Amino acid sequence: REQFSGTMCLDELHLGHRTLLMATDPIADVVVGFALVSRNDHDHMRAFLNNLKTHGFQPKIVISDGSPLYPALIEELWPEAKHQLCVFHLLKEINTDILDAFRRLRREAFPKSKSRKGKRGRPSKARAKAQKWAKRQAERSKFVWDHRYLIVTAPEKLSDEDHANWSKMMRYMPGLKQLRRFALEVRGVLDPTISRAQAWSRFRKLQGNRRYRKDVDLRRALQKLRREKFAKATGDLAWPHRTKIRPNNPVERMSGVC
Repeated sequence: REQFSGTMCLDELHLGHRTLLMATDPIADVVVGFALVSRNDHDHMRAFLNNLKTHGFQPKIVISDGSPLYPALIEELWPEAKHQLCVFHLLKEINTDILDAFRRLRREAFPKSKSRKGKRGRPSKARAKAQKWAKRQAERSKFVWDHRYLIVTAPEKLSDEDHANWSKMMRYMPGLKQLRRFALEVRGVLDPTISRAQAWSRFRKLQGNRRYRKDVDLRRALQKLRREKFAKATGDLAWPHRTKIRPNNPVERMSGVC
């Protein structure tokens, strides 16, 4: 309790017929408390958070995902605390829509050809050429599928090989350029090093992009980043320790342990 930074991340890990409720300190990168419960509901969550309060934890900032379990309980138990949405979970939700757009573009770029049984014997030149083209397209389709993670990977995590593979993907599917640009702009509006004014300026520019709004999947992603949700995700931009925060990452890493 003496080492507690004042920032608490809350999350749940679903383990079959049990749920592990966890509270972590993202700055100290330690687990504050946990509870193994039979059901992830309001009563169990309230008991868990109330135990933390009873033991003297008074967070200034509470970070959670978009679960409806949290807002009312945080307001009840820690009315002075700021409730912030987890950037990690928000990016995860948006990346799901980006990858949905990728799947749609891939189907359009590499449509499945109807298999036709040719005549027995040596194939004609036209049929041999068509078979060769179909095989090449199948290889390209598999390549972009195997490297789809590059669309949403943070720039600083890309290796030289990743850059080469991305260039290859772009040759096969030029439409991926817009998806990558969108993913980077989303990361840009959630950049912990910028000011609140810069964040809102980038947010308005992103939401006003007509090309993104014409894409059914990217439009759905923009709706997940609506104004009130964005405000909750960037509520502590001016906080001096924000660059050290890894919202809920300790919880996510614990899932590998469990």
